Amino acid sequence: MTLTRDTRRALEPALAPARPSALAAPACPAAPAQDLDRAFAIAGGRVTGRAHQRLGQGCQDGLAWYAGADALVAVVTDGCGSSQYSEVGARLGARLLVAAIARELGLGRRRGPGPDAGSPDQPMAMSDAGIDAGLVQRACSDVLDHLRALARAMGGDLAHTVAEHFLFTLVGAVVTRARTLVFALGDGVVAINGAVHVIGPFPGNCPPYLGYRLLDPAADTALSFQATWPTPAIDSLLLATDGAGEILAHEGRALPGRDQPAGPLAQFWTDDACVRNPDAVRRRLWLMSREHVSPDWANRTLRRDPGILSDDTTLIAIRRRREAVP
Repeated sequence: MTLTRDTRRALEPALAPARPSALAAPACPAAPAQDLDRAFAIAGGRVTGRAHQRLGQGCQDGLAWYAGADALVAVVTDGCGSSQYSEVGARLGARLLVAAIARELGLGRRRGPGPDAGSPDQPMAMSDAGIDAGLVQRACSDVLDHLRALARAMGGDLAHTVAEHFLFTLVGAVVTRARTLVFALGDGVVAINGAVHVIGPFPGNCPPYLGYRLLDPAADTALSFQATWPTPAIDSLLLATDGAGEILAHEGRALPGRDQPAGPLAQFWTDDACVRNPDAVRRRLWLMSREHVSPDWANRTLRRDPGILSDDTTLIAIRRRREAVP
């Protein structure tokens, strides 16, 4: 979860201090009341950055979401780059946090990626007034209970187990019929109705990790970003790990081996293909991250065109549907 020096320089005007902040309420016409899973389309994907590809490592990010009639919940996570198995905590953390928030909302089983996909919702017992940072903190405490039990069951030194497996940042959203809450613990990228907010970087490239509380219950893991908006005003929402900052910095650069530019971050919520094809987001990220190798016959060598995503990149795009849903 590190950005290159060139990427940091290109993003410098947009990099915000690492403190809770909010975006202005988006200006968007109110939409008629409708089941949220019919009103909004959700798509997501992740890709391994070229730095990890060179080392033969996999993607250390995770993602999960729930889509129901009365609420949407989405989370992306980014494992600590210096930890050997941080993808374990990142993937577990995303799924556990979505499930914990769903329980806080009184929801039944989820219909997004993860266990029990396709199961129906159960009746809700929640109030939109409770959609705040307190809900997220309670859900995070639930996640910590599960991770703590798992870390202890794994045996060995607890501090080492936590450091190697369970350090990750998170960016998430809770959407109910009335209110939308977006939050982050650590760095990442958020976009609301096209307004992009870059969260971080943190001093020494050391963001707060929820997993620190497994070793020190008093560790400071306050949310680094939190804001709410009226849901009828939400047209699009994007949640991404900090690797998406490289898309912001290099949107005009050509895709490796192609003449077309990588394109702006907005493509993930404006392009119909990204919300209609379940694999479109991952494929588009892959085109940005892959290395293209072609022969240079004149010099009798190979020409390498590196990908623009050096870091693992994961995102979830939520967009109000343009087409009618039966």
